Amino acid sequence: LSLAVADCFWKMVKETVEQQADAFKARRFNLETEWKNNFPRLREQDRDELFERARGEILDEVVNLSQVSPKQWEERLLNKIWEKVSDHVFENIYIPAAQTGTSETFNTAVDIKLRQWAQSALPAQSV
Repeated sequence: LSLAVADCFWKMVKETVEQQADAFKARRFNLETEWKNNFPRLREQDRDELFERARGEILDEVVNLSQVSPKQWEERLLNKIWEKVSDHVFENIYIPAAQTGTSETFNTAVDIKLRQWAQSALPAQSV
């Protein structure tokens, strides 16, 4: 009886694997056909060709980036970061804190809001 159950089980596993393999083959065929129809003038590349092409592009970028001085890197990075966060800083931190009235409460409000932002939203936005 256990031998019959084992045979039945492995037969079911084999059928399931074959069904999945057929589904993957069909999906691959559909994707390849769609790609050929959408990009008829581009030749197909195998994995090695794609790897070499991407490697060359990355190396070109590294060469371009190595020509940028550290000071330029820092300036560009700071400008991009400020571009992304300035709206939030003014709208959600500076303006509400400025409405408090005194410089002591302003500084306290800014510290609290900056800490909250740095602990909650900033890590998610940074990634």
